[in-house]
Amino acid sequence: MSKSFIKQICEIENLFLSCFIFLIIAPFPLVIYNFCIPSLPAIKDYLQPTWGIELIVGSYVLGSGISYLPYGLLSEKISSKKILVLGMLICLAGTVFCVLAKSIEVFILGRLLQGFGAAACYVLFKVIIMKLFHGQNLTAILSIGSIFLPICPWIAQVMGGYVQSLFSWQTSFLIIIIYIISVVLITLVIIKDDKSELTNKKDITDKMFSYCLSLLKEKRFIIFALLPGLHMAGMAIYFSVSPFLFRQKFTISSKMYGCLYAFIVMASIFGKIFNTFLIRYLPQKKIILNGIIFIIISGVILIVSDLYFSSIFLFIIAMMFYALAGELICTNSMLQALKTVPKNKLATANFIQASLFMITAFLLNNAAIFLKESQIKFSIALIVLGILGLLLFNSDNTDG
Repeated sequence: MSKSFIKQICEIENLFLSCFIFLIIAPFPLVIYNFCIPSLPAIKDYLQPTWGIELIVGSYVLGSGISYLPYGLLSEKISSKKILVLGMLICLAGTVFCVLAKSIEVFILGRLLQGFGAAACYVLFKVIIMKLFHGQNLTAILSIGSIFLPICPWIAQVMGGYVQSLFSWQTSFLIIIIYIISVVLITLVIIKDDKSELTNKKDITDKMFSYCLSLLKEKRFIIFALLPGLHMAGMAIYFSVSPFLFRQKFTISSKMYGCLYAFIVMASIFGKIFNTFLIRYLPQKKIILNGIIFIIISGVILIVSDLYFSSIFLFIIAMMFYALAGELICTNSMLQALKTVPKNKLATANFIQASLFMITAFLLNNAAIFLKESQIKFSIALIVLGILGLLLFNSDNTDG
């Protein structure tokens, strides 16, 4: 058998594997996070909690945030396949907790486990792709994935909304269980257990921890790692508050709620395209500043809408501005944070950065507890996030 034929077979196999990763593995945490959002009012009606319904979203974010670094450390010792399966099984256990929950405490624990487990897919899908492809092929594959991934949360919310309208919130979580089991089985069959790049050095964990501590002392890294967390906090607050607000104020059904999210996703996709245009003409820090200003604008639009128009369309337009702001802030902030990081430390820095902005998002998402389905309070929360972003941004005195 000729070498060229073997090479062609390997390329086809790699392409098939990359399609599986981008269609199944990469969207996994997004699907788990978003599928149950339209069901939050029904979950509240069932559990009748006296506190903590807003933490259903935040606990998932916290679970993800605290898991990135442990998964990063494990990836040096254990194959990607084993970590993926382990993460999915933890996510499965969390989903079972949610289905069987009779109290808000058990449900929040289930969501925490879901986030902790699903994050393995977020950490490792790029690692696997980078092992399969290099150079221009890698860039092309990642570009295709970046177009597909933003659509996944909308698809998950639309499907979740339809399931909720036709059945119940428990059915949504049973579907998630079937989905997780299916992905685990396919992963076991398709992804190879490659141990060739694992390290046997005993001091690797100590080195990673010492570098983590040194990185956390760098002001520039902290500033630009936290800025995406401010934006994600706003989205987490939106998901915590909007299902109840839309039902109470605008009489929007769970099915329609998922459909309306399409406009926010479209704004996010437009933001990606707009950002690639802006980086040709503006420095990254100026683009980030414009994104922060858009956050404040979105809050102002919501206040005007609440005081004078009470329109669901203006609410969605405001959130479209917010989604656009996220694309201007997140990518550029992450690049700014990693600007001075050595190439051999990029993976570790990425794990720390992801943990920082997710934990920041969780802490700020706790503001949702005090919003109580109020549009005006939600508007003020977004403006406060924008002001915090400006203060954080201005605290960096380096050139960008």
